[in-house]
Amino acid sequence: MTHKEVIERHRLEAIASDATKSEPERELAREQMQRLREAATARAELRKLKSEKPAEEPVSDLPVPVKPTQLEGESKDDFEIRLKDYWCDMRLELESRLDCYQTERWFILVGDLKPRLEMFCGNQEEYQKALALWQTCLDSYAAQKVLDSPTSSHSARSSAARTIRKTDARLKELCPEDSTQTNADAPAQSDAVIDARPWAEKNLFQTHHKPGTELYRYYLQEYQNKCAFFELLEASSKLKRENPAEWQRQWDAEKAAEDERYARRQGEGHQQSQPFIATPLQTATWKAQSEKFARQRGEIVEPQTAPIVESKRRDIAYQLSLDGFTFFEDGEPCPIPPPSGIRTMGASMPPGYRSGSCQIPSGLRWDAIQFVWVQK
Repeated sequence: MTHKEVIERHRLEAIASDATKSEPERELAREQMQRLREAATARAELRKLKSEKPAEEPVSDLPVPVKPTQLEGESKDDFEIRLKDYWCDMRLELESRLDCYQTERWFILVGDLKPRLEMFCGNQEEYQKALALWQTCLDSYAAQKVLDSPTSSHSARSSAARTIRKTDARLKELCPEDSTQTNADAPAQSDAVIDARPWAEKNLFQTHHKPGTELYRYYLQEYQNKCAFFELLEASSKLKRENPAEWQRQWDAEKAAEDERYARRQGEGHQQSQPFIATPLQTATWKAQSEKFARQRGEIVEPQTAPIVESKRRDIAYQLSLDGFTFFEDGEPCPIPPPSGIRTMGASMPPGYRSGSCQIPSGLRWDAIQFVWVQK
């Protein structure tokens, strides 16, 4: 493992062993630890494969026709006849190897067998087709070698897989008669064995999550939904095979019902809307909101209210200990002797009061709750 992976593994181990973490978090940490271990194992196996000596590429031992040369004393016409036979042999050899390559992937094309115009007696169309087929086979073989090599990178394998798909499509274009041939050993459509087991039996539920966890319940619900879907699909397919008329009748009935529901929804969308009737509470709320906004805009002027005059309290009188001056809490003098029903309580000396003046300084009043003099 790299230093970064070791640090990440220690962090995940701390999360997985922390009892304060939730069970999904601990389960996720264990999954990430398993991925780190699998990645380290895969890298070790790849290094082991790269250290091994690659196998030598097989070489074709099939003979290739040798191009003739003009002999001494040989006429030009005889040499041209032998040269023409050579090009015919080369063409036959090329076609046989191309056919062998399409059926056996191990076969190797030889560079000397590159199509030439002389092989086709100057026929440009056949020459271009053979050249395209030859180049396509070479590209497919090179891509297959990349896929077969254990040391190929992921990007190289992806590129090789794309090349294989392109070359297969190109071979079908160049040789459509080969792509339309069917295998005689394959069973006929009526003789094929159909697995009648339900989808749930053919695909059992498998998961590495711990039963009872949130992830386990999630994947179990997903598996159950798949089972229900495939059971419905298999039942429909079975009915279509066994009773096509009944399947078509049910299909038409479902389609008609769907069209009717769609038309009903469309009709409901174009119906005239019913008049809205507000409740008394909505009417009162909207009226209060309208008055509030009109008052904020100045359209409604609030009437002037008369000032509230607080009644003067005359049931308790207060007396100064300095000269015995009696007064009410607002500073007004109390008659002597006090009227009946008036209680008398002591009070402290007001600021600025002169003994014998019998008058509380202006602006002061006695706070009967806090027993202090305060400003009016």
